[in-house]
Parts: sequence; structure tokens; C-alpha cells
Amino acid sequence: MPRCWYYRKLNNRFNCTHKGGVAPVPYRAAKAEDLLKGCEIDEELSEKAGFAAGEGAKPYKANVYKVQLIKTLVKRELLAL
Repeated sequence: MPRCWYYRKLNNRFNCTHKGGVAPVPYRAAKAEDLLKGCEIDEELSEKAGFAAGEGAKPYKANVYKVQLIKTLVKRELLAL
């Protein structure tokens, strides 16, 4: 699992928590968590969760690539579960 995100499945609930490398402080992807509640993970859902995790990001000019990084990491990690 990449060091940027940790996923925990507790009582059929996924917690997406930022660990470092994408934002300066820990960050919970609440919109992505809400999408995952009670759903079977498939390619389409993991892509939507990745988009939700990056939604509302306000990167600096030099860090714009990190928004796509978030989307990609979330999708990959969900499909790997």
C-alpha cells in the first residue's frame, strides 16, 4: 500500500485518511467514505471515490499534479482490497 493513504475497514465502513505526501496535514476524505458505505467495490465505484477524495482540493501551482495523484491512489488501493 502506498504510504500516502491508509484504508481501514471497520464495521463495514471505510476510513480514508491521508498519511503524507499529498497535503501538509492529515486529511479525511469524507466524501469518498460516504460513497463507499454499504457498497461492493468495483472499478466504477473506486474511480468515483478517487474523484471525491480530490474534490475541492486547492493545490499550489507546483502541486497541481497531486490532485491526480490522490484520484489514482484511492482507485488503486480500493481495487487492491
